[in-house]
Formats: sequence, C-alpha cells, structure tokens
Amino acid sequence: MMKKILFVAILSIVFGLISCIDVLDKRPLDSYIEEDIWSSVDLAQDNIYGRYGILRSLGHMDGANDLGDMQSDLSLTNWVSSRNKSDAGWVANNDFAGWNKFGDVRNVNLAIRNLNNPVYRAAMTAEAADHLLGQCYLIKAAIYYQQARKYGGWVIVDDVLDEWGDDSSDEASISKLKLPRATMKETYDYIIEKLLSEEHINMMKVDVPSGQAGRGAGYALLSEVAIHGAAYLEYYDKINPATYYKKAIWAVEQLDALNKYSLESSDKYHSMFDDYSYSQASKEVILGVYRNSTYTQTMDEEFRRRYGKMSRNRLNESKLNYAFQPFGAFELDGYGSYYPDPRMVEDAYYVIDEDGKACRWEESQRFKKNFDIVEKDASEEKYYKSGTEGTIRVKRVLKSGSQYTNVSDLMFSNRDKRFYESIVYDGSKYMQSTVYMRTGGNFYPDSYKAANNRESGTTTGYVFKKFVPQTLTLGDGKPQLDIVTAIIFRLGRCYLNAAEAYIGLGNESKAREYINKTRTVHGGLPALTDESGPDLKKIYMDERCSELTLENDRYWTLLRTSLAWGVQHTSAYQSPWGERDENDGYNEPSQKAGYIARLDGTKQVPFLLIEVPGSIMNEDEFMKPNAYSYIPTPYVSTDDLKVFTAKKRYLLPVPQTELEQNENLFQNDNWK
Repeated sequence: MMKKILFVAILSIVFGLISCIDVLDKRPLDSYIEEDIWSSVDLAQDNIYGRYGILRSLGHMDGANDLGDMQSDLSLTNWVSSRNKSDAGWVANNDFAGWNKFGDVRNVNLAIRNLNNPVYRAAMTAEAADHLLGQCYLIKAAIYYQQARKYGGWVIVDDVLDEWGDDSSDEASISKLKLPRATMKETYDYIIEKLLSEEHINMMKVDVPSGQAGRGAGYALLSEVAIHGAAYLEYYDKINPATYYKKAIWAVEQLDALNKYSLESSDKYHSMFDDYSYSQASKEVILGVYRNSTYTQTMDEEFRRRYGKMSRNRLNESKLNYAFQPFGAFELDGYGSYYPDPRMVEDAYYVIDEDGKACRWEESQRFKKNFDIVEKDASEEKYYKSGTEGTIRVKRVLKSGSQYTNVSDLMFSNRDKRFYESIVYDGSKYMQSTVYMRTGGNFYPDSYKAANNRESGTTTGYVFKKFVPQTLTLGDGKPQLDIVTAIIFRLGRCYLNAAEAYIGLGNESKAREYINKTRTVHGGLPALTDESGPDLKKIYMDERCSELTLENDRYWTLLRTSLAWGVQHTSAYQSPWGERDENDGYNEPSQKAGYIARLDGTKQVPFLLIEVPGSIMNEDEFMKPNAYSYIPTPYVSTDDLKVFTAKKRYLLPVPQTELEQNENLFQNDNWK
C-alpha cells in the first residue's frame, strides 16, 4: 500500500512541476496524465489511497496532538509528546486547530467529479467507479466529522469551485469562494444523510483487500458520527437526539448483517495491534493502515514514545542487584514520552472479586481484606523521594494475616484480560524479559545512571504494551520492522457506539447487551445483569477506556459524554496521596459541559511506588514487596502543560482572519 502512496506522491510532484511551467504550454500533457489516472482503476485507487491519512487520526494517536488521547487522562506525558497541551494560549486570532481543510475537500471533490465522468466510468466500469466513489464519500465524511466535532458547523463545499484557482483581481471569482458557514445541525445532517447515506455506503464493496475501505468502514464511521452529533445537537441546539442515536444503532446492525466481522478472542486481542501479519487478516479489524519493513524504521515510529530506555549498560548496578533481575535478548531505546496514569489503570482495568463480580481494584473485597491503609510522615519513609517533614504519605500495606507475601501478585491477578495485553506492570513480562517497577527494580527510574530519569524505566509505575512489538530490540533506527501503524475502525468500537446510543435512548437492557460483547469476550469479565443509572454509565466509560486505550477515542468520548450526561468525577484518587472519592461517577445534569479535571493537571499524576520490606540487594526480600502507594511523580517535565478550560474546549473558534475575509461566516458563542 505504501508503494501506491509513494507513487501518488510522485504523481503529485509531476503535477506540481507541470502547473509551474504554464508558459511552456504543456496543458495537453497535463490533460493526458489526468485522463490516464481516471481511466484506470489501479491509478485512481492509488490517488485515493493518498487521502487515507485523513482517516488515520480517527483511530490512532500520532505525535503531539492537542485534540486526542495524549491530551486525555490516559497518561503522563512529557517531552515532544506534550507540547501545546495547554489551552491557556488559545485565541481566536489564528488557525491553531485546523479550520482550513478546504484543500483536502477540493482534492476529494475533484476525485468525485472525475469518477462521475461518463467517459472515465466506461473505461473502468461503473461498478469499479462506484467503489472508488464510495471511498471518496467516506474520506469526505471523515473530514467533515473532524471539523464538526471541533467547530460545530463548518462550510459545506459540494463541488469543485474554481478550476484554475483564485484570481485575486476578479471580484466575481472571489465571491464564489465566500460560502456561508453551515449550522451544526446542517453539518451533521450533511455527513449522515448525504456523505454517509445508504446509497453511498453501498457503493463500496463488502470484501476488499486489507488496508482498503469497504462497506463496513462506512457503517463504522456512521455509528460514531451519529452518537457524537446526538450529544452535541441535544446540548447546543436542544434537538431531540433520538433520531441520531437510532441511526448509530442502525449502522451497527447493518455492519453485523454483512456477516463479515467478529470479535477476536481475548488471547488474540493484542494481535490486532502488534502483529503485522495477523492484524491484516483479523476478522475484527474493519479498516487498518499498514506499513511494511521497507518503509519502517524504529526511530520514526510513534510506538517509540510509549517506552523509555531499557538496557543493562544504562543501569547503575550500585542501586540494584542485577543478578536476579536480568534483561533478556531484547532491549529498548525509546523517548519515554508517555506512560499510563495509575488512576486510569485503577479505573479502567477491573479485577474479578471474590464474589465473582468485577469492580475497580480498591473497591474490591480482595483489596479490603488484604491491605491496611497507613499514614506516615514522608520524611520517615526510606524510599519516599524528596519526602519533606509534615507531608503525609498514604501507604497500602499487606496485613499480617494475609496469605500473600507479594503485593504485585495480589494487586495484578484476576484482572481484565486486556490489562495484560495493554499494560506492563511490576513483575510482568515485557520484551520477553521480567521487569520490576518496584524500588530497586530494573525498570525503576532511580536504578538508572541518567540524571533525568523521565526517559529511563517508567515514571508512573506502568508502561504501555499495546501497539509495541514484543519480539525485536527496538533501538535507534535498527532493525527495520513490520508493524501495524493504525487500526482505524474495528467491531469492538462499533459495539460500544451502539451501547452508548442505547444509553442515550434509555434502553439500559440493550446497552448492557452491547457492553457485554467486549467486556466478556475481550476482557474475560462476568456479564452485566441489572446495573443501571449512573453506575451503568461509569461502567460503560471504564469499559470503553480499557477497550480503546491509545486508539484516539478517550478525549472526544469525555467531551461528548460530558455534554450528554454531565462531567465525570476526577478519578479514583482526588490527589496523588489522598483517599478515594466515594462519589465517583457522574454529577447532576447541571454539570454538563463543565470543567473536566481528567483532562487537566498532569503534574498531579502520581508515581506508583511498590516497596520491598528490606534490602533491595537481597533476592528473598526484593521478591516480596509488601506495600504500595501513590506519590507525586518527581519526573514530570517542565513542558508538560495540560490545561483544560471548559469555555475553550467543547467548541473551538473560527479564526478571526477567516471572519474578516468572509462575511458569511459567524463565530461560536463561547468565543465572542
């Protein structure tokens, strides 16, 4: 596929060169090249593949992104991955969020026009042209969806406006480009009723090559656009959301009716994300974008931000006994840009409790039966980094009567099966080595030589495993790798979209049915039975988080559900050293569109500290850690600036420069 994309890039360069030498009168050659492309199924598909990057961010997190998972409560972020996370400097004077996507729309509109040309359609057959047209409508829908969820209403451009570009001396030509901004309802209805109409979705084939969008991708995108539109339109325009929720459910039902997709088993969940060959054949993946080893280097890949450095030559062996915790054959050389927030891990990855029900770890009887909560002055604690007198540290200490001698064995057993495939934790396998985040461990930051330990080991006590290949040394550019670069649409996500729609319609029985699909198959958790109200909403949010971690879903889900249900409470921990918020769940409806603490204040992310009872140099003692606690992490970078301002986030501003150039636009109320 990348070969095709590169070929399109070459063609684009050729077009660019030709357009720059009009004085040589090469227009016949220009027309000949265009005719060549749109008369050939393969060349036309190559051209459309070049637009697939627009789809990528719908399901995959790449680099620094103000409006994605990296801005959410999934992780502590630092280094290049956290630039621009503060909204303190957001003003309407510039296009900081990407209002101007009209070039992308023009390119898709050109393709749509050519694929409707009778001459080209006859050359490639109507069936082939329709399949390509369906992909174009899907890509255009993705553009408008991303603009709608940022701005509400956008500008609807239904055709190629100007063949040769803007002539600034021609007022009539300029006026044609000053289209009005559509309302939020008009924009969402345009996506749902026109771009993703049943007619357009059915243009695409059901069975398509891996990496190509087919009919299933249309239904998948429609299910998400509809639930997002429902929440926004109900809150801002006071429109009954039922029609939109029903459309989302219909889309998922149509997806199932294709009889093409099914959920992966729990033991193959990880293979969708880090097994290049398996993922392409997965029955759950609806659309993935892949890149093979020819075009892939470790140093260039997003997964390198998900881990720090792990190698023996970086360890300070005066701080640990390497003899009983060696690394295996595979080492890591990563940026250490983001690590899982322990509060997210506690919330999302449930434990199966002694009564057979699933719940958050510290809500469980297993926790309460085996741990005492002890308060200590931090200055008296052996392993409390920079502890000052008078600072209270809250520890969870194994009770003397507990049958367990290892905190990690107790804390990390009987968890949601996705936990083991998505998160690296103390005493688990990573890169085919056993890694220890406990004090004196081989993945504990202070066990490393580096002065700034934010890139060595883990700064939160956890590491992301999802999307990270586990069978190769991941160094600085070598070796080259076969990897999955993005999963855009998959069945599990669509089932959760249907669950949210049923909650919105008040049908909690059907909502539980759809939550149970991923919860039981992927998570291995007991099925929901009679959970309802705020509890069901909290369970749904936790389920969506554990299922879709790092799939660029969390940020927009928190915004959307805040509008529909109210702002979710901060987390299981009000502060890094404090006690649980017993009112965790959702506030009253009056709290809709409010301040979301989960999207703010990364500097308060705690470091999960697991302690050994005696000498870290003694194997018997090291292997029996007896306490854990959450302390303010000392490793947060100064460029970690997450700030969430409700007024600025739910709808972004139309840039002032655009308003000045086009009198037919209007500003969002919260930015006036």
